Amino acid sequence: MTKRTLHRSMRLAPVWAFAAVTAFWAASAQAQVLSQVPADSAIIFKINKLGAVSDKAGALAKQFGLVEMNPAAADPLGWLLSEGGMTNGLDKAGDAAVVFASADFGAQPPPLLILLPVSDYKAFIGNFADAKKEGELDAFHMKGEQDEMTYAANWGKYAAISPQKELLAKKPEGFKASGATAKELESKDAVIVVNLKVLGPKLDEQVKGHKDQILGDLEKNLGNEPKFGKYIPLLKVVVGQALNVADQVLSVAQYSSFSVNLGKDGVGTSFMLDFKDGTNWGKAIAGVKNTDSPLMTGLPDGKYIFFGGGINGWQSEQQLMEEWLKPIEAELAKMEDMKPALTILDSMRQMFKAQKSQAGGMLAPSGALGATSLFQMVVATTGDAKVMQEAQQKVQEAQQQLMALIPNQPKMTTTFTPNAKTVDGVAFTQSTTTLP
Repeated sequence: MTKRTLHRSMRLAPVWAFAAVTAFWAASAQAQVLSQVPADSAIIFKINKLGAVSDKAGALAKQFGLVEMNPAAADPLGWLLSEGGMTNGLDKAGDAAVVFASADFGAQPPPLLILLPVSDYKAFIGNFADAKKEGELDAFHMKGEQDEMTYAANWGKYAAISPQKELLAKKPEGFKASGATAKELESKDAVIVVNLKVLGPKLDEQVKGHKDQILGDLEKNLGNEPKFGKYIPLLKVVVGQALNVADQVLSVAQYSSFSVNLGKDGVGTSFMLDFKDGTNWGKAIAGVKNTDSPLMTGLPDGKYIFFGGGINGWQSEQQLMEEWLKPIEAELAKMEDMKPALTILDSMRQMFKAQKSQAGGMLAPSGALGATSLFQMVVATTGDAKVMQEAQQKVQEAQQQLMALIPNQPKMTTTFTPNAKTVDGVAFTQSTTTLP
């Protein structure tokens, strides 16, 4: 995306581009910047120790060969400071944040607040040639901006920047996360937090308000289709249950977060939902037992584009899943041609119960282009192998039967070959899916 495009969409292009990109280059977290963030902010994009993480990002860029393609990748922070016209006064050892201070995302100008660490606020404001005082605030045009004015205030060790004067009129009382989200903010390199205490009720109101319309449109659009008409009751139950889950989650979730960590071997990410204590969802998630065992057990040695693993939390989550599936299964039972779907659901239950942990990844192609598969995936699951293998075969067979119900579609055929290959004394069953 070009700077011009950002300029049109946000009207604060240089600052936004600077802050958004550097958020992926954060190091160890500090609490100071959160004390400058409004408590009822909708989205908080936390940034930490810009200089240290820029060095880490530069090292990774060199390791991945990105510097050869773009020399600026060797010093991303330096490049961003130059592009944003902010070479003086910034504290490269400090943390920062990009904040949507309210849920009114359609406001013009947007409710955007950017907090940049400064070693010398006066020198920082001196980066902008047309800077002038407007009361207690500094007003200026960002580099490349000619129309909209930007405002700044000196809040302790930070330059608070916003297109809205109102956001700078009063220093905030600070944002204080709780539970696992607070730990994410403290321990991860960079974190985006969606404050569902603020956004949840607004989004839930939209879900409830549009549920009848969504279900009505589904029936209206498919009601005259002979091939799909008889499936409308089932589709309405599935969509209705999905909306019910959204309603439940939005009513009890406190925060959602996405975190980034840079390491010598690559980029680590994590996604998390934080629920209120005592709720069904909170109890279910809290019931998932953690482990100190390796999560990559079973993955073969190799160069991976990405990989990950986890433990099975089926027992603690089973009640929630069963509540969601119950009306769907009742509707499926009414339809003779949908029995394969019931087989799939029952087989999936068996697989989850038998599974202890799972790891998987995408291998980097090792051969010449066209000589080997471009996409090479491997998944290793621990647990009761016999139960899982039998259940998986039932799922694939049932999928074949369901695919055959779709009109004018090529017939999918899956065959199974027991003991097709033996590796280190372990016999593997091969499944092959073909389309004509």
